[in-house]
This record gives sequence, structure tokens and C-alpha cells, in this order.
Amino acid sequence: MVSRLGCALVALAGFASLALAAPARSCASNQYLDSTTGTCKSCPSSMFTCSSPTVALSCQRGRFLNADKKCVLATACPAGTFADANKNACTKCYDVLAKTCKDATQFGATSCVNGGCFSVNTCLYANRLVGGYYCPGNVLTPCLGDNVARCGADGQATSCKAGYILSASKTCIKCTNGQTFSTDTKRCEVSCRLDATYDSDAHGRAVNVQRAQQLSADGTQCLDCRDPFARRCDTDPNMQGCVAGYNQNPQGDCVTCLGDEEWDYRNRVCELECPQGGWTYDSGGMSALLYPSKYWDKSTGTCEPCSDPAAASCDSEGTLGCIPYNILVGGVCQRCDVDGLPRTYNADTGTCSDAPPPAPVCLRDGLLLGNRFFVPGQRFDAAANQCVYCNYGEISCTDEGEALRCWGDDKTLWQGQCIDAAQCCSAVRQDQTPAETANGFGSPGYNESGDQTSRIYECYALCGSDK
Repeated sequence: MVSRLGCALVALAGFASLALAAPARSCASNQYLDSTTGTCKSCPSSMFTCSSPTVALSCQRGRFLNADKKCVLATACPAGTFADANKNACTKCYDVLAKTCKDATQFGATSCVNGGCFSVNTCLYANRLVGGYYCPGNVLTPCLGDNVARCGADGQATSCKAGYILSASKTCIKCTNGQTFSTDTKRCEVSCRLDATYDSDAHGRAVNVQRAQQLSADGTQCLDCRDPFARRCDTDPNMQGCVAGYNQNPQGDCVTCLGDEEWDYRNRVCELECPQGGWTYDSGGMSALLYPSKYWDKSTGTCEPCSDPAAASCDSEGTLGCIPYNILVGGVCQRCDVDGLPRTYNADTGTCSDAPPPAPVCLRDGLLLGNRFFVPGQRFDAAANQCVYCNYGEISCTDEGEALRCWGDDKTLWQGQCIDAAQCCSAVRQDQTPAETANGFGSPGYNESGDQTSRIYECYALCGSDK
């Protein structure tokens, strides 16, 4: 009996020890069972229920259970979810493109992820937007400007609605009031006369010129070119070239040459050279005008004669200089002997003096030009203080007028006169002097023997006389 009773007591004691060593099988609602110690421990303060200190099953009010089993603040719910107060959890948004939302309904979105475009509480696909909109910051926004069909990421128009044209400023425009769209400038512009129009005269010079025009900066006005004879000025405020018969001078103006003027391409000006006057000397040794000087009349482009008969040069204002033996007095040329008194003319200074003029140097020996044209020699006339010619046929003569040498087969020297050869019955040929040879006498006459002759004769007996 004792042994059975002892065995029973030992067994009961074993069961009691087992009962004391067994872990607790359930904990309070805000606790979890620590598997290491087999005891119940409290969940973190943010958790309402949990399975471990890092795994929440539900959250306290104001905290929301996320997909990682964490209890987070409402602002920490991940993108695509919202803080659902009914569930105290981060609940997934209805719209797959929603970044944030206010509830799980179809129109609960409040913002969209990249690739989505927010509009009226929903998210649209950014690459499937209707015309006239773009999506800056993932928000559906009308394109900039009116009548836009499509626009780029910057909102600027890339195409326009029917009836409108894309301008250079990326706006959609419609041309009105006679304007046309320029494909070059991509704007509406009035139509201007860019090239001058004109008729041509008999010399090919432009007449009846319709001035070229330039478009105003805003394209609404046609502005005349600055120069009335510019060929074109659409890209330059001044011009590009001139109309026919006109050339551009150094100042940039179109000019035409008048009358007899000619264009100097090197200096780019009209030029005209007018002849200077010619003069000779009269019997008194004073100069005498043969033909007048002329000046350039720029109003007509012609050479016009000087009004002063003794002018060597002049312009449109009057005389500038005088021919020799004349001086400019009060704008008029006057001879040095204007008052009848002889005066000396100084060619270097162009002045007259009261000193008596020097005796002129006379051409004592005559000239034979080309064996045909005979010019008598000269003698000095002291009374007139000038050189005068010897009589015709006299190669030379004395100052008193007596012949010294005669020229020609029909003339011969006889007692200071050149008489007809028929009056002389005895004449001797005289050799020419070096001066006469230099002046053309003695060539090319020849005698029957072939010897050169001078054709200068002196008579020794008149016919019918005794010498």
C-alpha cells in the first residue's frame, strides 16, 4: 500500500511541476507573446495590436498601418495610398496614377505621379492628353495662347486650329485687312513694293520712278526707302543699289550724271572736264583771246563759256583767272594798258607794273616750213616797242626795213629790196647761213648737176640798165 501511495504522490508532484513550467498561451489585446521568455509584453505605443515589437497588426488612433506593418503618421503614408481613418491604415488609392488621394473612390485623387496629369480629382495619362493642353508639374494646363491645337512641354504652340497659322512667336494667328502670311518671317504682313518701278528714257535712265518700300518692324506698314532712287531697301535702312542711270556716291545717295558728265567709278562722283581758253598775241604784244574758257555748270552738266572775254578760267560764280597781260580787278579781267599807258606784265605774279616793258626779242631769220610755207623774218620797231614782220619774201631785213636776204626762184635781192627775178639779168646764188639752214632754207632744192641749192639769190644787174 505504501508503495502504491508513494508512487501516486510522486506522479502528482511531477504533474504539478509540469504545470508550473508551461508558458502562457494568450496575452492582452495590446500585448504580444515574447517567444524567448514566454511572457506577454506590451506593444509599442503607436500599435493597438501587434505580433512583435516591429510588426503591427493594427494601430492606435492617429496612426496608420502601412504595407510594411508599421504604424505611421498620416503624412508618412506612401505614394499611391491615403490615411484611411476608418481603418487606421494606409489604404491604396483607386487611381493607379495617383500620387496622393483623399479616399479610395474613382475621383479621390489629389495629385499624380510622373506620367500622370491631374485634372478634376483624377489622373490622366500625360502622353494621351487632348489637344490644347500640356502638363507642367503633372497638372493638366491649357496651352499658352488662343486657338492652339498642340503645344510642347513649355506650353508654346506647335500647331494651330484650322484657319490659324503658327507665327514666329509661337502664337496662332489669322491674317486680316489684306495682310498675307510670310513664310520667311512667319508673321502677317502687308504687301509692299520692295523693288522700285520706273520707265526708261532714251538714254536708259530711270524716269517716273515709283519709290521702293520697306516693311515696318511690326509688319503693318509700308515705309518708303530713304532715297527716292534706291533700287531696293527691304533689308537695309538705306538701300541696296540704285535704279538705272543712277549710281551711289560716297555719302550713300543715288545720283545721276547730267548733260555731258561722266561717272567716275573709282571716286564714285560725276565728272566733267571743260576746255581752257586759248589766246595769241596781237600786234602790240598783248594777248588776244582765240576761244573762250569754259566752266562746268553743275545744274545742266554742260561746259558753258566764261562771260569775261579775257578769262583764262572761271566757275558759275565768275572769273577766277585772266589770260596773260590781263589782271583780275573786282572780278573782271583788265588789260595792263587799259588806260592807254604801257605797262610791264609779270607772268609769275600775274600783275602789271608801270615800268616800261623790255624790248622784245625778234625772230630775225624767217622760217620755211615743209619747203612750202614761208614766214618772213622780224625787225624791231622802236617807236612801238614791238617786233614786226619783214615784207613777204624777205628772209631777213634791217630795223629800218631794208631787205638783207630774199627767198625763192622768183625773188632776188637788189639794193635793199626783194625784186622779181624777171627784172634781174645777172644774179648769183648765195649759200644759206647756219641760222637759215636751221630754219628750213636750202633744202631740198638741187641744181642740174645734183648739187644742193639754196634758192637764195642776189642781183648784180637789172635788165636794160648799166648796173
